[in-house]
Parts: sequence; C-alpha cells; structure tokens
Amino acid sequence: MISRRWMLPLIAIVAAVAYWQGFDFDSKTASIAFKMTPALAMALEVFRQRRWAAWPLTAALAIHAVGDGVLNLGSEYLLAGMAAFFLGHLGYIAAFLPQRYPLAQLPLRRRAAIAALTLAMISLTIYIWPMLRGPLVIASPIYSLALTAMAVAALLGRWHGPWVVVGALLFVLSDVVLGLKLFASQETLAPVIWPAYAAAQILMPLGYLATSGISPAASLGTVTIEAADRLS
Repeated sequence: MISRRWMLPLIAIVAAVAYWQGFDFDSKTASIAFKMTPALAMALEVFRQRRWAAWPLTAALAIHAVGDGVLNLGSEYLLAGMAAFFLGHLGYIAAFLPQRYPLAQLPLRRRAAIAALTLAMISLTIYIWPMLRGPLVIASPIYSLALTAMAVAALLGRWHGPWVVVGALLFVLSDVVLGLKLFASQETLAPVIWPAYAAAQILMPLGYLATSGISPAASLGTVTIEAADRLS
C-alpha cells in the first residue's frame, strides 16, 4: 500500500507522464486537467503537511497550475499565462528566502552559480529582446527577472538535499527553451520543456518539505539545520 505521504506526489508524477506522452484525451478539458494536476497536487501536498505555515509555496503552485491551464487554451493567452507564472515566482521567492544562508556563509559554489545564472539570463534577454513584439517587449524581460530571482532565491537557500536547487534550475531550463522556441524559432531542445518543468514543480516542493521549517536566517545561530546540502 502506498503511504499517505507519497499519494499526492505519485498523482503528480502519473499526470505529468500522461500529459507528456500525449495520451488520447476525450476533450480539451481533460487535457487541461492533466496538465494542471502536477502543480495542483503538489500544492495540496504542501498544504497537507504545513497548512498555512507554507502558504506562499502553496499559492505559487496553485497559481502555476492555473497558468498551465491558461497556456493550454492557445497562443492568444500567452500574456495571461506569463502573468500567472510571474505571480507564482513571487510566491516561490517568498517561500525560499526565509531558508537563505547568511550572505557571509554562502558557499563559494553557490556564489559562482548565481553569478553564472544571472549573466546567462541577461545575455538571453538581450538576445531575444529584438525578436519581441507588442506587450512582450516589456512583459518578457520582467518575467525573465522574476524567473531569475526565483532561481537565485533557491540557490541562496540552505536545504536538506539538492532538490530545491535542481528543481529551480530545471524550471529555468524549461522556460529558456520555451522562450527560444516561441521567439527565436529554435526547437532543437523543445522536447525537454515539459519534463523539465514538471520535474521542477515536483522536486522543489519535495525539497522544501524535506527541510526543517525553522528559518536559518531567523534562527540567528540558535538552531542548527543539519548539513545535508549536496550542492554546497
């Protein structure tokens, strides 16, 4: 029998694989429902374990689930979907920052990763910007800023295991490849978009839930979180 702890993550994984493999759905509604399920199931799992103590993460996942559904309605809903994901990233940032290292203690590899990520995202934004039209000229750079800030917040965190950081970087990979596909007509890596995204939405909350609820930044050294960060 599957334990209660793994029921919702398993539902998220099954739905993600079903959507990825393009199972024959009877209706557009069913397709949207399968696409929304991974993030929504993980939102329910975060709420089940932490209740309102982790409301920014629960909200981020729920809003991203809505964004998934909106984007499945067609390209004319791209801006609405971007707005949903922008808000979701703000929720992730609010959830991640309380777990941050004090800056003086941030491992060197994390500092290097943050610098490399920031430089890469600035370069990508500059590359794509001339190809944008209409409201996307403003919306795309703003979204890129929120996406980068989310990943930086994950890299600043002290986590039990690598999963929050891995998930955040997979999210960035998915959105970068999607942006190149939409705006630069580069589709070579397009098959990684959904699996990278779905894995991110499952790994980040699982990594968050595996980490003590006590904030390293707020503890002021009075409480120590066990060192289990494989990426530090």
